[in-house]
Amino acid sequence: MRSGMMCKLTGQRRGLTTLAVIAVLSLLFIIGTSLLLTLRFEKKAADQHVINRDMQAVTDAVQDMIMRQLREDIVGKDGLPYNHGWSTDTSAAEDYADFAGRAGPG
Repeated sequence: MRSGMMCKLTGQRRGLTTLAVIAVLSLLFIIGTSLLLTLRFEKKAADQHVINRDMQAVTDAVQDMIMRQLREDIVGKDGLPYNHGWSTDTSAAEDYADFAGRAGPG
């Protein structure tokens, strides 16, 4: 009678062990899947950050070039406004056409 009872308990233990293993594997699967999804979203966010940083660098370079040209148009290369024709350091872009009521040379 004892051997029959031992078989029954051993069978129940195997069933509980199998259920515990399946539960642990299910949890590991859920954790792994959520980790993969999170990594994918993080990679997309990092790639977008790099693209945004590069675009910002390009727009800054273009803006600096435009600002330098506009500054040269007003003050010339020597940094003194309204002296076109008075010195040799002036730029060809420095003229009086930008200022109302002021006629340019010529």
